[in-house]
Amino acid sequence: MNISFFLRILFNLRTTVIIFLSFLVVIIVSCSPADSKQNQTQQVQGVQQLNSWENSGVKSQIKETQDELTENEIQNNFELISPEIIEDNADVNIEESYSALLEINKREIPDSFNWKGLPILPEISENAFSIYQSGILSGRNPQNISVVGDCQAIPFVFLGKFGIHQYSLSPSDQYLEDMIEYYRPSFTREGNAVRGGFTAASVLTSIRSDPDHCIRGETPLECEWREQNPSIAFINMETWRENGTVDRYESYLRTIVEFSINQGTLPIIITKADKAEAETHVINPAMARIAFEYDVPLINFYQAAQYLENYGIDPNREGFHLSDAGYDLKQILALRTLYKIWSWTNQSKLEKKAEEDISEHELIVNENEDLVDVNLPTFEFECEGDCIYYDLFSNNGDGLTSQGIYKLEYLTKTVKLISEPGYSIQDVSVDQKFVLVNKGSNLYLINRKDQSVRLILHDFFVNGVDTAFFDLYGNSIIVITEEDIQTRINRMDIDSNDREVIFEQEEINPIRLIKYRPPEKIYWESGACSAFDFCQQDGLWVTNLETSSTQEIMEKENLVFSGSGEFYAFQDPKHANKYNYFQNPVLLVEERELGLLSRRVFYFPHPGGFRVNPKVADYVFSADGHKLFVLYDEYSNYFEKSLALHFFIEDLEMRMAFDHGKIKGSYGSLNPQAVWSPDSDQIILLMINSENETEFDLEIFGADLENHYAEFDILIESISLKQYSIIEHAVWLSD
Repeated sequence: MNISFFLRILFNLRTTVIIFLSFLVVIIVSCSPADSKQNQTQQVQGVQQLNSWENSGVKSQIKETQDELTENEIQNNFELISPEIIEDNADVNIEESYSALLEINKREIPDSFNWKGLPILPEISENAFSIYQSGILSGRNPQNISVVGDCQAIPFVFLGKFGIHQYSLSPSDQYLEDMIEYYRPSFTREGNAVRGGFTAASVLTSIRSDPDHCIRGETPLECEWREQNPSIAFINMETWRENGTVDRYESYLRTIVEFSINQGTLPIIITKADKAEAETHVINPAMARIAFEYDVPLINFYQAAQYLENYGIDPNREGFHLSDAGYDLKQILALRTLYKIWSWTNQSKLEKKAEEDISEHELIVNENEDLVDVNLPTFEFECEGDCIYYDLFSNNGDGLTSQGIYKLEYLTKTVKLISEPGYSIQDVSVDQKFVLVNKGSNLYLINRKDQSVRLILHDFFVNGVDTAFFDLYGNSIIVITEEDIQTRINRMDIDSNDREVIFEQEEINPIRLIKYRPPEKIYWESGACSAFDFCQQDGLWVTNLETSSTQEIMEKENLVFSGSGEFYAFQDPKHANKYNYFQNPVLLVEERELGLLSRRVFYFPHPGGFRVNPKVADYVFSADGHKLFVLYDEYSNYFEKSLALHFFIEDLEMRMAFDHGKIKGSYGSLNPQAVWSPDSDQIILLMINSENETEFDLEIFGADLENHYAEFDILIESISLKQYSIIEHAVWLSD
């Protein structure tokens, strides 16, 4: 007997002991140690239900049994000091065509880096496309995808259902169908680098490889690349059991990403919804840092999950397995990201896209003119209690541009930005289930129940202010669109996106809609707009949908309807003349059915002062339609600005007017917004003031109107704004 013979005996004995320990560990440890038995049972039962995956339930169970060594056990038992040791001791060489293809370029992470603020769907950078393209040119299979992950990434819960036709796409995601068909074989496949119980360290040690598929000495990662030859790899490593050693997790994840890039495979990293590994987030920041450093795509699933019930976590389990809604959202985000790469490589689609007028959100118009936005925005239109949402526009030298949509939580008196810059609110349905927002010519429909977002228009008229609203029943919207400078009024079904043109006529351009929600008539203004909110009105019109006739309305301006359409308020232009510097101080109210017979004329007290000419600045009906809030601007033609805003409420049932005091300042010159509560008992004022015309502050006031003479009190401290700003829209939502 020689020395090598004894060494082989010792090695085999050591391996046997380790495998035996592995089977003992599995009784205690799973992807979630506290939920081991439940997790294994669910995975096995679930995979068995997917009957096209023959015997995969048994296979998964066996794999999980072999894979439950913790990261420390791997390090202690197999001396996994660094990835280099794995590579040096490997028994197999990766083929030459799979050797390093690219020089890896790294970016420096800025001190201000905030992973939570990263977009949900990534933009695919030039560097990412370069990785992908070089891999294809060197022999990577463009149709093959790999998944590197743990129990949250096995086919049963991640993309598998798309491989066996057990799914239903929403109308806004129908564009994914061809792509799903292209990648379908990859979706049903149980890869070698994904398994319940895997950690970032597991895929880097050969002892965790599946002996039925992997050559001795291959790591799960090397084995997967040899068998699958992927062009794209989703990396979804969520499990790490050692809370204080995230540096090691980050090191292993970095090795996985570098391995993928070196092989010409584009890695796509997915953050997770939970922070089960510690009291604060540990894994997600590491994922985000590495994605940024290597300039590869990151799907910020954590950010998207914040809008799901219980943040996308199954409340009946241990705190990190996802709910059905969480799994569904995670998969659809992965598909939308995948589509960006697939469409780039599909030459016919590239040619078609080159012919389309594509917006900044990468719009795709199919033969049926269904619209798809592969980089859908996210919003937070859900609130505990009462919330006021408003959009803020500022002028930084290039005209008014949206700074985004903000949320004011009434209970906590806090303000939060909930959208990227560029978005603006258009309307909320009467039942508060849906919200319309736009960014440029893209109009989006938001379902508040599930926070889903759908692009419904790409030719929205952008220069008007009030250019879209819901009808009384919330089934349709009335909207102004624009094509070749000509504007038109449309009625669109929000379920089917079918639209009919209500009014279109040369030389008459609709620029503003008056919110009259009953479906039989549409009131609107015509004119011309040279920039956003810079319009010249030249007519007020009504279109009768029953007779398809349009008629001009005379002697009325600034028309406003109550929600039900029972009352309307307006001004008569004859009250604005050269003696009051064309400031109209008079308000009129009529009942729609009775018209002139029901007219009431409201005059307000003159404040006095040199060249002070007050005007009715704005008026808003309460939600129940029985009260009318009036902002009376004490305007100075001498100083050319507002001196104070005086507030009145006209109670249309009591036929009385109530004075609610005034606030001094230039608020009236900066588009003040008044918002009624849904119960018609409170009002919030969002007003911008400027004392020196160079510094601007947003100030928010409120009043409880159960007291007929209540004055307005400031709700929160003023918010300093950097430049000239106004608010265009504000809505009050209650949950």
